[in-house]
Amino acid sequence: MLGVDTNVLVRFLERDDEPQFEKARKLIRREVAAGRRVFFSLLVLSGN
Repeated sequence: MLGVDTNVLVRFLERDDEPQFEKARKLIRREVAAGRRVFFSLLVLSGN
């Protein structure tokens, strides 16, 4: 299981920095393609 932090999630969702977006996209896609879970904690999702 991959635990994703706030920076990776923001880059993936906002696409504000293309090289960082691509890194985040590849990381998440690799895990999903391998059948592994991608975990976002409530702390990351809430922004606190």
